[in-house]
Amino acid sequence: MAEERVKRKLSAILCADVVEYSRLMGEDEAATLKLLNTCDAEIIQPIVKEHNGRIFKRLGDGFLVEFSSAVDSVECALAWQKQIEDQNYPLQFRIGINLGDVIAQDDDVYGDGVNIAARIEKLADPGGICISRTIYDHIKKKVNLGFEFLGDQQVKNILEPVGVYKLLTKSEDAGKLIGEKSTIIFKRPWFAFGGLALIVLIAGAITLWNDFKLPDIEAANLEKMAFELPEKPSIAVLPFTNLSDDPEHDLVSDALTSDIISILSYQNDLFVIDRHSSFFYKDKPVKIATVAEELGVQHVLEGSIQISGNKIRVTAQLIDAINGEHLWTERYDKSFTDIFKLVDDITFNIISETQSEILGESPGNPREGGTENLEAWLLYLKAQKYGRNQTEEENYKAMELFEQAFEKDPDFVNARVGQGWKIWHAGLKGYTEKPDEALKKAEEIAQQLVKDHPNNVEVNALMAAVHMTSREFPEALALAEKNVGIDPNSARTNADLAWILLSNMQPDKSIDYFEKAMRLDPYYPPWYLNVMIRSYVLAGRYNEARLAIQEQLRRSPGNFFNGQAHLNLAVVYSKLGEPEKAKVELAKALEIWPKNTISFVRREVDCTDQTFVADYFQTLQQLGLPE
Repeated sequence: MAEERVKRKLSAILCADVVEYSRLMGEDEAATLKLLNTCDAEIIQPIVKEHNGRIFKRLGDGFLVEFSSAVDSVECALAWQKQIEDQNYPLQFRIGINLGDVIAQDDDVYGDGVNIAARIEKLADPGGICISRTIYDHIKKKVNLGFEFLGDQQVKNILEPVGVYKLLTKSEDAGKLIGEKSTIIFKRPWFAFGGLALIVLIAGAITLWNDFKLPDIEAANLEKMAFELPEKPSIAVLPFTNLSDDPEHDLVSDALTSDIISILSYQNDLFVIDRHSSFFYKDKPVKIATVAEELGVQHVLEGSIQISGNKIRVTAQLIDAINGEHLWTERYDKSFTDIFKLVDDITFNIISETQSEILGESPGNPREGGTENLEAWLLYLKAQKYGRNQTEEENYKAMELFEQAFEKDPDFVNARVGQGWKIWHAGLKGYTEKPDEALKKAEEIAQQLVKDHPNNVEVNALMAAVHMTSREFPEALALAEKNVGIDPNSARTNADLAWILLSNMQPDKSIDYFEKAMRLDPYYPPWYLNVMIRSYVLAGRYNEARLAIQEQLRRSPGNFFNGQAHLNLAVVYSKLGEPEKAKVELAKALEIWPKNTISFVRREVDCTDQTFVADYFQTLQQLGLPE
């Protein structure tokens, strides 16, 4: 019997999604569901039916709609968004539309034609509509609209870039076409060794193909810069996009991104945005100009990976966001048999050559302490993912994975360091019934490592933390200062130094280093503010402390650091002569983190001047914090 032929057809696919649905559900799940169901029944279904469409799938807050006409699909989207706007409806939608070949099975539709529509939807503004080039080619002369070409977008799980247009719906924009101009042909650039040449060479392995054509890029607006541009060449490396079908390959793309950032950050002559803030943009549809404006940098590096069987393709491009120019781009097609050699080819080998040729040797090696054992490496990456959070469960999960990675490769120093950190956190935060034993175990691990790896910043950071909990403040300070010398662009090394400067009774200098860390990492983790607040308190800058606490509460509601913020605010109000407000804040601190006691907090708050420590805890005792 002949095999039944797959049914294919050409369809226009509309994908719509509710903006900030997760946040809305978190605030009021029942009300949000009711709004969505009402919107579906009273607005979406009638409009889709009117424009000859068919809703073939609902995905929580998302809708997939099929049309036999490109014009019908666009007019439906326009009517949909207009109704939402005219009724001032509490929900907003993003809409993406694509025309492509799809597979029809029963009442469902599958294939890249659907997937591309879903990817394009993510690029639309709230209340906006984006379309693919195939839709644009069919409707451009049939609708009275304007269009803004957003460039050829590399979207997840789609091999070839997709041309994307934003619909301009205002009457004055009708007939306009923005952004699609005659393409400039770039030749391979040869620069003198100046500031721009430095950034081009440092990013490594990314040289423009001769006669390669690229779309225009919207330039960043200097007036919208969140921060003043550094005097040094400045760069942010966006997370490389995983275009593979396997989500596990995210670990590879993340590791590639982290390697590039790490190697760049070791250079004194560069200003490099920290990994933490770069990964704020992971899986988010953002414009290069927006990234540059929000992070305060001139250059942005972006790229993608695609793994298929034993092959990997990596593309990357460096962009001058201020001038809206591609500087260069490169594509690598290699075997996946040795992922470490691939990462080295793209980052370490080429970049280290430019380091030694132009900038001189760094006192440290960002790749020291690594592994070439693939199993150990993947376990380490998973452990890091868990380890970025501070909950007890995730702390222990990360600890287990670090231990497994170290067992796979006993020479994998950074895995052993990671294990030491998680043991230290368990002792410090009271995640174990025997915290002193945990802190002692972390100390043993650090001491074993620091003798053999004196220039490994991770080893030094762990050893410095151990010194801090042992009240060996000068020793901790020496290691923290050494780490900043090795890795000057790391927000982490600067924040660690700031933390230790506070304990060495240098609060104003501590605040300066925290400000530098926050500039390198604008989306900094909550502990930065938590400790910086204590620097303000020690310096007697209570009003500044109160403002910083308010920012802390806004950034991290309900977690451990939020509890510490309320605790610090209690001390601040007491110092400002407002004891009733102080008691209210203390009660909030205990509600959020019941483990807050004098003995618990004492593990984190200590310094060379015991007069300050005594005063800090006397204030908390007077307010009623239990022993």
